Amino acid sequence: MLSNLLHNTFKVLSHIHIAGIFAWSDSTACLQWIQVQGRYKQFVANLVEKINEKEEIVWKYVPSKENPADIGSRGSSDLETNEMWMSGPSWLNNSDSWPEQIVAKPSDVSEAESRTHSRP
Repeated sequence: MLSNLLHNTFKVLSHIHIAGIFAWSDSTACLQWIQVQGRYKQFVANLVEKINEKEEIVWKYVPSKENPADIGSRGSSDLETNEMWMSGPSWLNNSDSWPEQIVAKPSDVSEAESRTHSRP
């Protein structure tokens, strides 16, 4: 899980001043789960709890077309020469150029994991 990797890396590098840790996702459903205190089915509730325990991580939205992880998941054969894959989007090094952050609204996907009734 990305939050564990980032958290553990942060601890190992504790001797270095790190101004902030940002994690990027193009999944508005996941961002909705992380940002909103909701009642979710057990699996999602456990994941969200683990993610939110890592308070030093700030989660941000990245548009799918600018998400380098999508390039790797599509099985591109020329990853070594793909600038987006090797360095990330051009705006990444300048926080003033970061994409506008969306307020994650409930979607069919995020709502599917909500508890609609309480268990006895």
